[in-house]
Amino acid sequence: MQDQGFTRPTVLILLPFRSFGVRWLDSIIKHLPGVQVENHTRFKSEFEIPAGTVDKLLESEPGSYPLDHIAMFQGNIDDDFRVGVKITRKSVKLFSEFYSSDIIIGSAFGLRRAIESDGQVTCCPLLFMAEFY
Repeated sequence: MQDQGFTRPTVLILLPFRSFGVRWLDSIIKHLPGVQVENHTRFKSEFEIPAGTVDKLLESEPGSYPLDHIAMFQGNIDDDFRVGVKITRKSVKLFSEFYSSDIIIGSAFGLRRAIESDGQVTCCPLLFMAEFY
């Protein structure tokens, strides 16, 4: 029996930076072989380091930064993002509307900005629970 809730999203993944979003989505896609990914080039262009930019952590000499620092802060460290992911039998649709998404990947700051934009709810209403904590 299907869930009869108000919205479709079933999973909310909170991440600190865009680079973590790329890692999560790549691992999800890797475990769904033979699936077509829609808007993947747009996702890569918005979530990876912009073309022509050098990641100083990866280009530095070994030992100049601690390994945990490199693992945490390599890649795009922008913390204002959110993306809806809709999974069907044959495709994964990125940048889907939040109410029709199965997974929402975002940062706490990005989701907070989505809630506060124009005083209207633009994403999952369950996120209002953050108001009480």
